[in-house]
Amino acid sequence: MTPPNQSPVVDINQYQKLYVDTLVDITTLTIRSSWPMENIAAQSVVDTHAFVRHLLKRSRATRSTLQLAIFYLFRIRPHIDRFAQHDSIIKCGRRMFLAALICAHKYLYDNTFTNASWAKISRLPAKEISQAERAILQMLDYRLFVSTELYQKFESQLKEAVPNTPTNTTTTCKRPCSFEQEPCFKKVKSNKTQIVHGIPTPQDDQVELI
Repeated sequence: MTPPNQSPVVDINQYQKLYVDTLVDITTLTIRSSWPMENIAAQSVVDTHAFVRHLLKRSRATRSTLQLAIFYLFRIRPHIDRFAQHDSIIKCGRRMFLAALICAHKYLYDNTFTNASWAKISRLPAKEISQAERAILQMLDYRLFVSTELYQKFESQLKEAVPNTPTNTTTTCKRPCSFEQEPCFKKVKSNKTQIVHGIPTPQDDQVELI
């Protein structure tokens, strides 16, 4: 029992797992809302949510990498329909997420996977991966940089989507992430952070997926 006048201690590991689950949900919802055809495709192939978790687990992605990849997906959303008219691979939200994850990983880290390695991780042809990477870079206008201020604001809004109750196992994101919303989430003690290319990157923030 918590002593009087003392706030309950938030389990950091439990919160981090809940946050990662929320990020996976946000990624899945972003893919499904930006590429509606993914919902139809999911009936015959692996589910989008399972595909996202598979990529994160096999690539041992960090939370920072996933957050940046999500940011790239939001950045390209206004251009999807226009670019998809000239490049069919852009019509596939899963391949675009994979490309966003690859770009985020390459931007943050010097020692990164080759596209051949990503092919093994994703079980997709290396040629398709290279094509998807080129496509998303063109859609981003090669702007991989995100200012620290903008990134921190975006991260705050991602954390706002985390369920309020730490013991709650439901990870459905009920609130959309929009830049107009003010961040409102419980502050939790974070790990030591370093700055990589202007983006706050916790030194020990590996995504743990079961």
